[in-house]
Amino acid sequence: MTDFGHGGLSMGDDINPERKLAAVMVTDVAGYSRLMQADEAGTLSALSLVMGITKGQIELRRGRIANTAGDSVLAIFPSAADAVSCALIVQEVLVQQSQESRGLQLRIGIHLGDVIERNGDVFGTAVNIAARLEAIAQPGGIAVSGAVRDDVLGKLPASFTSIGQQSLKNIEQPVHIYNLVSQIGATPDSIREADRRLNFSQSGGISIAVLPFLNMSRDLEHEFIADGLTEDLITELSHLKDFLVIARNTVFTYKGRQIDVSQVGRELGVRYVLEGSIRSMGLRIRITAQLIDARTGAHLWAEKFDRNMRDLFDVQDEVVRAVAATTQVRLLINEGEAAERSTSLDQWTLMTQGYREFYRLTLDRLRRSEEIARQFVSRFPSAPRAHVLLAFVLYHQVIMGFRPGSKELQDEIMREAREGLRLDPNDEYALVTLAMPLLDLMDRPSEALALITRALDLNPNFATGYGLLGDVNLALGQPDEAIRLAEISIRLNPRDPSVFFRYATLAAANFEKKEHAKTLHWANQAVALKSDYWLSYALSAACFAEIGDIEAAKSAATMIFEIWPDATIARMSGMYSQSSPWWRRFADGLLKSGIPM
Repeated sequence: MTDFGHGGLSMGDDINPERKLAAVMVTDVAGYSRLMQADEAGTLSALSLVMGITKGQIELRRGRIANTAGDSVLAIFPSAADAVSCALIVQEVLVQQSQESRGLQLRIGIHLGDVIERNGDVFGTAVNIAARLEAIAQPGGIAVSGAVRDDVLGKLPASFTSIGQQSLKNIEQPVHIYNLVSQIGATPDSIREADRRLNFSQSGGISIAVLPFLNMSRDLEHEFIADGLTEDLITELSHLKDFLVIARNTVFTYKGRQIDVSQVGRELGVRYVLEGSIRSMGLRIRITAQLIDARTGAHLWAEKFDRNMRDLFDVQDEVVRAVAATTQVRLLINEGEAAERSTSLDQWTLMTQGYREFYRLTLDRLRRSEEIARQFVSRFPSAPRAHVLLAFVLYHQVIMGFRPGSKELQDEIMREAREGLRLDPNDEYALVTLAMPLLDLMDRPSEALALITRALDLNPNFATGYGLLGDVNLALGQPDEAIRLAEISIRLNPRDPSVFFRYATLAAANFEKKEHAKTLHWANQAVALKSDYWLSYALSAACFAEIGDIEAAKSAATMIFEIWPDATIARMSGMYSQSSPWWRRFADGLLKSGIPM
């Protein structure tokens, strides 16, 4: 705990210092001294990243840093809601960027009370209480006082757990303390909270994460085989209705990291972990796989497969069968009747490379993904996923504002999406890839709804499907259902590089409900995860304009123009369903913010 020593003023201080009500937030890196001793240079580099994230969110939430002391920050905010929103987003971003931040964890304490400001610094009992709360918080956690809880309850998507009245050092009266957790997100506490609210009980089904398979070969080209095997196992297990399967993009955040299986279980909220490796020897390939109980560490099943490279897909089927049988789920699996695949290793490699480039979600990487997709279509015109990938990439170039959505481009997106679905009517990715432009570019939500429902029937763990179904419900005027579906999508894929789309959906749904504090919270979280996505700023601008804060609205609009210099309301309307009940209010707010028609 850092004691900022701000309990009172000295004799030489101002006679009439300014006193005001403020929310005080204190942050501190857990185990900082130990980390510095173990790796000083690495810890300092990670600390710089953590401090940058923290300071950025403080500024975004109208806060001000009053003092810093090494690894600690003291900040004040005009409201408890601003401080709580800031703290929740900081903890979420640190989990999302845990690899870059070397796993550094913050403890955060927040109190609402009177402070005294002098020469930019703050003093008072409220500061000391916040510092004591920080010391009580768990690493990666947030502890708040009863005053904060009473002020914020119901305003933000957060849950409070009482840890009772506590006597704090040098504080006369006991303080009621609560642990604070976001209701949805990637932190372990948020995942547990989501499971509770969404009824994702592990007792009624099997929850599993498939970790990226290791490439033990010297040939780096086989990295794509290892990744592709992992992705296909996730897909096959996702089709089993009794399974809760963590999606591909989240588990790939563990790629290249040495991590304990029990830690994976805690962080992702799963009972089982499947891991393995591949090693190639000429035309032969050896695949090892093992299923582990994340709670006990017990190895429930392990197998080694020596096969010809051409038999790779048969091995995938064997692994899926073994996992299903070992977890004792009753399944009807007919030997020899696995779905016949026409995919070649060349196709598989192109698809893996294309999606890998796509999920960088920058203009340059999306262009590179488009190049790969066009090569895929040219070489394998009868491959469904080639056309799906091309349509998927082009669609995202448009909605992210990277490329004008001309009629010719929209026609190409629809043509490629339809061709992918024609070639494989039972591919959930083909179904949602056609649904996306139907919803957003063509404003035909009912047709999109039918396609997405079919996709989720095929794959009940399809995170993208739930997210898009949330967007459809938003367009159809059902914001509460949109929120529920977006939360399911986040639960299934909490560390997805494109999860900011889901948080933008949560912001839009709350804007539709006129829940302004929640709108700004989720919009800011989307910004924190993807700072160059125009819609997050647009939602903030419209929300600020609606509550009369035109200065903040114009500031958000400025960020839109930095990302998208020729942005207009008309161009935005060509990207999202104008039939949505909230669109007119959204457009009015943007106009007040300075976005031209």
